[in-house]
Amino acid sequence: MLFFSLFFYSNAWSQKMGLAHEPFPQLDSIGNSQSISKHFGRLYYVFLSMVEEQLSGLDTPAQKMVRNFEKVFAGFYIDACNAHEANKEIAVGEWQAYYSRTDLSPIQYKLLGTNAHLNGALWQAFTLSFSQAEMEALKKEFVFFKRSLNRTYVLVYKEAVRDSKTANTIRNRSFGLSRLAGDFYLYKWRKRQMKLARLYWNDSPKFEALLKKVDLKKQKIDRLIITMI
Repeated sequence: MLFFSLFFYSNAWSQKMGLAHEPFPQLDSIGNSQSISKHFGRLYYVFLSMVEEQLSGLDTPAQKMVRNFEKVFAGFYIDACNAHEANKEIAVGEWQAYYSRTDLSPIQYKLLGTNAHLNGALWQAFTLSFSQAEMEALKKEFVFFKRSLNRTYVLVYKEAVRDSKTANTIRNRSFGLSRLAGDFYLYKWRKRQMKLARLYWNDSPKFEALLKKVDLKKQKIDRLIITMI
């Protein structure tokens, strides 16, 4: 219920602010659909609305660069949504686990989508959106994403401990420290994806090894979400 309220609030806010640029119309459509895509679509819409609230303080060139990044990054998810609706193969490998089942709970889809987004394709969005020099110059601006991501994580965490016995048990047995652990892993995943982008730009021989390691970790988390949450 909380996400429905936030989704419709974010939708009304984005219309008021005139957020008609991509990817907002696409995410709005996905979030209001009957597809399993809607679960992460609503979450993603709320997250980007939080980012947009903070972008007004940036100069115009920085705004354009950040919004181009938003469009590129969201495109991976939107392409997977469109392929699923057309009964086509999900070409974006990071999103295959999300669409491997149609009987999961809303929180499982949100967690799978988060894993695909942050532990999978983030480095590609960096390299397709920026040069290395541009990313380094904009690094301080990504605090907007960090703040919005942390706020979104709190919402997902609360839903998980409410709707999942496993998540609730972990929270209780860790005396609430599982929430702090989640914050740490989100930070660790972002840093690792930025490292992958830098290795890619520099054509480092370490890139393939780290990419394989990250992919195996993502697959392990996907399995845990599907079988245990």
